[in-house]
Amino acid sequence: MAPRAGPISEKSNLENRSDIGGTKNRLTVKAAYLLRDTVKALGTQEIQPATAGIFYDDLTKPESGGTGQTMKVCKRNGIPVFNQNTWFDWLKPGKEA
Repeated sequence: MAPRAGPISEKSNLENRSDIGGTKNRLTVKAAYLLRDTVKALGTQEIQPATAGIFYDDLTKPESGGTGQTMKVCKRNGIPVFNQNTWFDWLKPGKEA
């Protein structure tokens, strides 16, 4: 069978590298995603920190799970956070951001 054409998705790429100390399970996969999202928010020497966080949040359980954790990281570090209650309005015709 020929190898798949096209780029490897970020999800599969991250999950393939989410073994921590040689262990890969539900928690190590979650840890890899939390670390990735924290780096995206705060930056590194090579990656600029975010100037804002735009999220699609579960409004029945706001700021929970991995999305909620990343929103909290942003807020604790002075990065403005916007959920769909705000940015849906940006998409309406005639609205300016």
